Amino acid sequence: MRGFGYSSYNKEVETLEDMAMDLKLFITEHLKIDKFFLMGHQLGGCIALELAHLMPEACQGVLNFAMFPITGLKVPGFKIETMEDIKALPEYKGFRNMM
Repeated sequence: MRGFGYSSYNKEVETLEDMAMDLKLFITEHLKIDKFFLMGHQLGGCIALELAHLMPEACQGVLNFAMFPITGLKVPGFKIETMEDIKALPEYKGFRNMM
Protein backbone atom coordinates (compact mmCIF):
# COMPACT_ATOMS: atom_id res chain seq x y z
CA MET A 1 0.00 0.00 0.00
CA ARG A 2 1.05 3.55 -0.65
CA GLY A 3 3.60 4.77 1.87
CA PHE A 4 4.45 1.31 3.28
CA GLY A 5 7.67 -0.57 2.61
CA TYR A 6 9.19 0.33 -0.76
CA SER A 7 5.96 1.69 -2.24
CA SER A 8 5.68 5.22 -3.56
CA TYR A 9 3.55 7.95 -2.06
CA ASN A 10 2.80 9.96 -5.17
CA LYS A 11 -0.82 10.71 -4.32
CA GLU A 12 -2.27 11.35 -0.86
CA VAL A 13 -4.48 8.64 0.64
CA GLU A 14 -7.83 10.19 1.48
CA THR A 15 -10.24 7.26 1.86
CA LEU A 16 -10.40 3.56 2.69
CA GLU A 17 -11.26 3.06 -0.98
CA ASP A 18 -7.88 4.59 -1.95
CA MET A 19 -6.10 1.98 0.18
CA ALA A 20 -8.31 -0.83 -1.12
CA MET A 21 -7.69 0.25 -4.72
CA ASP A 22 -3.92 0.06 -4.08
CA LEU A 23 -4.37 -3.54 -2.91
CA LYS A 24 -6.64 -4.35 -5.84
CA LEU A 25 -3.95 -3.14 -8.22
CA PHE A 26 -1.30 -5.20 -6.39
CA ILE A 27 -3.47 -8.33 -6.48
CA THR A 28 -4.46 -8.03 -10.13
CA GLU A 29 -1.22 -6.69 -11.63
CA HIS A 30 1.50 -8.21 -9.44
CA LEU A 31 0.10 -11.33 -7.80
CA LYS A 32 -2.23 -12.11 -10.71
CA ILE A 33 -4.59 -14.22 -8.63
CA ASP A 34 -8.28 -14.73 -9.35
CA LYS A 35 -9.60 -15.85 -5.95
CA PHE A 36 -8.48 -15.02 -2.43
CA PHE A 37 -9.44 -14.73 1.24
CA LEU A 38 -8.70 -11.56 3.21
CA MET A 39 -7.64 -11.13 6.82
CA GLY A 40 -7.58 -7.75 8.51
CA HIS A 41 -6.57 -6.33 11.86
CA GLN A 42 -7.76 -2.92 13.10
CA LEU A 43 -7.73 -0.45 10.19
CA GLY A 44 -6.71 -3.32 7.91
CA GLY A 45 -10.08 -4.88 8.69
CA CYS A 46 -11.88 -1.86 7.24
CA ILE A 47 -9.62 -1.95 4.18
CA ALA A 48 -10.33 -5.68 3.78
CA LEU A 49 -14.09 -5.03 3.83
CA GLU A 50 -13.71 -2.27 1.25
CA LEU A 51 -11.59 -4.50 -1.00
CA ALA A 52 -14.17 -7.29 -0.67
CA HIS A 53 -16.79 -4.77 -1.79
CA LEU A 54 -14.64 -3.73 -4.78
CA MET A 55 -13.86 -7.33 -5.81
CA PRO A 56 -16.84 -9.48 -4.75
CA GLU A 57 -16.25 -12.07 -7.47
CA ALA A 58 -12.67 -12.67 -6.35
CA CYS A 59 -12.95 -12.39 -2.55
CA GLN A 60 -13.98 -15.73 -1.07
CA GLY A 61 -14.24 -14.47 2.50
CA VAL A 62 -13.02 -11.94 5.07
CA LEU A 63 -11.69 -12.60 8.58
CA ASN A 64 -11.40 -9.51 10.77
CA PHE A 65 -10.29 -9.09 14.35
CA ALA A 66 -9.94 -6.06 16.60
CA MET A 67 -11.38 -4.04 13.74
CA PHE A 68 -11.49 -0.25 13.66
CA PRO A 69 -15.17 0.57 14.24
CA ILE A 70 -17.12 1.48 11.10
CA THR A 71 -19.08 4.11 13.05
CA GLY A 72 -15.92 5.84 14.23
CA LEU A 73 -13.89 5.93 17.40
CA LYS A 74 -15.43 6.87 20.72
CA VAL A 75 -12.74 9.02 22.32
CA PRO A 76 -13.80 11.40 25.11
CA GLY A 77 -13.64 14.96 23.88
CA PHE A 78 -13.30 14.04 20.19
CA LYS A 79 -15.71 13.22 17.40
CA ILE A 80 -13.90 10.79 15.08
CA GLU A 81 -16.27 9.42 12.44
CA THR A 82 -14.63 10.29 9.13
CA MET A 83 -11.19 10.66 7.58
CA GLU A 84 -11.70 14.44 7.81
CA ASP A 85 -12.14 14.11 11.59
CA ILE A 86 -8.87 12.18 11.79
CA LYS A 87 -7.07 14.74 9.61
CA ALA A 88 -8.27 17.52 11.93
CA LEU A 89 -6.45 16.01 14.92
CA PRO A 90 -3.21 17.80 15.88
CA GLU A 91 -1.46 14.41 16.01
CA TYR A 92 -2.32 13.74 12.37
CA LYS A 93 -0.90 17.07 11.25
CA GLY A 94 2.30 16.32 13.15
CA PHE A 95 2.50 12.88 11.59
CA ARG A 96 2.00 14.28 8.07
CA ASN A 97 4.84 16.77 8.60
CA MET A 98 7.22 13.90 9.42
CA MET A 99 6.63 12.22 6.06
